[in-house]
This record gives sequence, C-alpha cells and structure tokens, in this order.
Amino acid sequence: QPHTLTRLLDVESRGLPWPLPHHHPRACQATEEELPIVDVSPPVFQLLLEHLYTDSSAVPEESALELFAAADRFGVERLRALCSDRIEGMLSAANVCDVLTVADQHNGAELVEAAVSHIVENFGEIHCSPPFRELSRPLLDVVHAAIAPRLVLAAPPAGLAAEAGGSRQSARRHST
Repeated sequence: QPHTLTRLLDVESRGLPWPLPHHHPRACQATEEELPIVDVSPPVFQLLLEHLYTDSSAVPEESALELFAAADRFGVERLRALCSDRIEGMLSAANVCDVLTVADQHNGAELVEAAVSHIVENFGEIHCSPPFRELSRPLLDVVHAAIAPRLVLAAPPAGLAAEAGGSRQSARRHST
C-alpha cells in the first residue's frame, strides 16, 4: 500500500524533530484528502521534507541515490545537487552502474560523466560484473564512446602493424 502525504505529515506519529507548518486553514484543506506518494520510500520522502523545512544538507550515504531521484522528481534542485556531490564522492565498482542508470534517468549530466569516468578508469574490474552487463544499450554506447580513445591509443600504429605483417610475409618467402 503506498504511503500518503497525509500520513507523512502527521508530526505526532513520525516523531519529527521539527514542526511542519501545515496548520494554516488552506493547508488543512489541502491535506484533508490523501495524496499517494509512489516510487519514493517513506524514509527518503521524510528526508526530502526535512530538507524543505530545515534546509538540511545531510545526505545519508545509504539514501543518497534514491534521494537524488526524489529531489529531481519534486524539483528540489539544491538537494539534488547535494545528493549528486555525495554520490560522486562514494562511487565504487559496486554502485557505479546503478548510479549511471539513475543519473541518466534523472538528467544528471555531471553525475553521468563522473560515473562513466569511474567505469573507464576501472574498466577491468567493472566490465564483467552483472550490473555492467545489465546496462541499457544507450548507456553501454556512452561507456564505449568514452573508452574508445583509450583503446585506439593502446593499439599499435597502423603502419607498424602493417610492417609486422609484411616482415612475416617476407620471412616466409625467404624460407621457401
């Protein structure tokens, strides 16, 4: 059953450390009906509300990615930026594919760039992981485009490769 805004705003049942100013007559009218909140867990929505009412900059590591998505969904840009910074600081081989997916879904260009850079830098460790194999084709294309210049630099120059092939052919001709 989805949680509702009315239940989340119930200060007494949530034990919030701060009062919510929803006792204005208009606010009371607006909260008389339940407004279902889907795709955001109650603890994360609670963090979003706390930020709105206190301007808190606390972004718990375990909630940062979901809070980033919620902040984007509800247009809370300052919180979205705080979450983005927190997520970027905790990128790892274990979470980078999830970060890339969520950042892409929520137009987090800087976070996408950071995640792709992390994948490129740690490609050997990440490319065989199940989360990497589950990335969407467009995201795999972004990663491949970012890693392609490194692969070109690692390959021998075209002329050198041709010379090596030519040397083998002339060696074969001389041995027959």
